[in-house]
Amino acid sequence: MSRSILINTVIENPDIESGNRIWYVAVAGQATLDSAMETLHELDRRLERDHIWGVIIDFRRLDTFPNPDDWTRFAIRVRLKLPAGLRSALIRGDHPRALLAKIAKAGHQAGASVKVVDFWREAAAHCGLAPDVADPLEDYEPLLVD
Repeated sequence: MSRSILINTVIENPDIESGNRIWYVAVAGQATLDSAMETLHELDRRLERDHIWGVIIDFRRLDTFPNPDDWTRFAIRVRLKLPAGLRSALIRGDHPRALLAKIAKAGHQAGASVKVVDFWREAAAHCGLAPDVADPLEDYEPLLVD
């Protein structure tokens, strides 16, 4: 099974007039370098089109990560593409923290504020969302089509 996008949405703070616009994406299946690059391209589009202030990438439903050598190449792209000042949280789920540490380090080198977290609340707080913003994955139920 290849990687799939479960949820791809922009979340806004309901109680802030200007609203912190955060792009939230939850992935599932098996990640590849190509799928990771697609996510990075989508981030570019979201920055331009939706004027997002931060990003939360949720790996809790992801089965496997790509080869660690691929992560190194991907981290180089992150360092080149991530805008300074962007707030980013990576929800690792059951995956080892070290797998995402390279990406976080590359983001820091680009001037972004990137944090590897274990839970939704940590990610939401880091990206500036209000504490009452619900976890999008909490009520997620896949649409089954016959």
